[in-house]
Amino acid sequence: MELAAFRGRVVLVFYWATDCAVCRDKMRELRANLMGWKTQPFTLIGVNMDRRRQDWLNYEQLVAQAIPAPQRFASIWAGGMEFRDTMDRPTQLPSACVIDKYGALVEKYRGRVPVDAWNRIADLI
Repeated sequence: MELAAFRGRVVLVFYWATDCAVCRDKMRELRANLMGWKTQPFTLIGVNMDRRRQDWLNYEQLVAQAIPAPQRFASIWAGGMEFRDTMDRPTQLPSACVIDKYGALVEKYRGRVPVDAWNRIADLI
């Protein structure tokens, strides 16, 4: 997945792990905003930071069974050799980055994504 493919869209990259309770708690809010902006140029990408790929796969299997397809967002595992992160790996989870329509990193958040972040994204859309 290349971020350049999302030019023309505002992208929220959400770094998370299955053993992070705050991360899992945030998923409902992420999905709600994704649904609210489904007709807008917005993309949500989850980057899973689990040490074990199987933990991520098990979670994704549960999501596929419990969450309707329109509410799901792209999720990739950061532990593989093919994963390259050009924005630096986060030191705290959850973390998030906002990329504008031109591909520029405009915001970084550590810990919970603040309410103001959604306003910032709305402004960029």
